[in-house]
Amino acid sequence: MHDTPFYIHETGPFRYNEEGPDDPHLPPVVLLHGMLGDLSNWVDTVEALSDKGHRVLAPILPVYDFPLSETGVPRLTEYVRDFIDTLELD
Repeated sequence: MHDTPFYIHETGPFRYNEEGPDDPHLPPVVLLHGMLGDLSNWVDTVEALSDKGHRVLAPILPVYDFPLSETGVPRLTEYVRDFIDTLELD
């Protein structure tokens, strides 16, 4: 992963950046990087959205942590669903 200006939070198995107001009444914006991406893809987007008052979360997807046979859309979908459930974003 490239260096980013983000502070990385850790909750359970999840590592992520969170910016903007911590207001449970605001719907969160969850940004997902691509298979070969990382948080650096979102530097400008996170700044722009949080400056507008949005709560923005960007998890670090574990694309290099799973065995190759499990690194695909179904497993990453499960990971993102677990992330949303764990952080009670829905």
